[in-house]
Amino acid sequence: MVRAALAADAAEQLAAAVIVLDIDRFRLVNEALGYRIGDLTLQRVAARLTDEMGRDRVLARLGGNTFAVLLPGLPARTAASLMQATAMRLHHVLADASTIESHAVDTHASIGMALWPRDATEADTLVHRAEAAMYLAKRRREGPLAYAETTHPTPARSVSLLGELRQAVDEGQLRLHLQPQRSLRCGRVAGAEALIRWQHPGRGLLLPREFIPFAEQTGFIRLLTLWMLDEAARAWKSLSATGEPFVLSLNLSAHDLQDAELAPKFSAVLQRHGLPAQAFCLGSPKAP
Repeated sequence: MVRAALAADAAEQLAAAVIVLDIDRFRLVNEALGYRIGDLTLQRVAARLTDEMGRDRVLARLGGNTFAVLLPGLPARTAASLMQATAMRLHHVLADASTIESHAVDTHASIGMALWPRDATEADTLVHRAEAAMYLAKRRREGPLAYAETTHPTPARSVSLLGELRQAVDEGQLRLHLQPQRSLRCGRVAGAEALIRWQHPGRGLLLPREFIPFAEQTGFIRLLTLWMLDEAARAWKSLSATGEPFVLSLNLSAHDLQDAELAPKFSAVLQRHGLPAQAFCLGSPKAP
């Protein structure tokens, strides 16, 4: 659909824009209120976006709590300002909490946008660049952000990497490796360091230095940290089945420490898996 719209706009010498919205802190809604309230929240967000944009605009759910809006047929001279104004409208529409079955649910969203043909000439690249701007907006917390406004534009390979990294999480390509830690006092294995790896379908096993810096730049690191916490919790339960004390050391990014919701997220993982806080030791990663 995006490709068809761009082809039509090219024939008329018009511009087009893609706006990507990601609902902030949505995972906490599922964890605290349950998946049914989470689903109702997504329906409420979709209804708000539809009411604001009208049914003649193309609105899509990219997956999870991420939505996209296509704005085709924009006058070339005013396209950038129209895109920005639309993004600000959506930002304000979602800023107010929704009341869902007596629960006040925050539907605030991080918003990124990209303009065709200024920011990209291909449909897939346009969507990925809007998504990259969204992740940077999520990290900066400064409201909607256009791709062209980023201080360090994402190179083509990194834009592709963002889409691949999302796919890695969705399709189970990430791996948890455990490096045993032996106690010098008693000589037995008393714990392990949890290490993340990416089994890329085309490039083989990737080490953290090949994707973690990019994840930190875009804000995707928080999703990877949640994945690591869940996988480490499952590993701890399996390894501790013998009853012997066992501690897993987890590496956190400096960007994780700037997340005001890190402690509640960590607590939710412990409660969900029934783990004691002593199961984990949190620290910073070693230099590569």
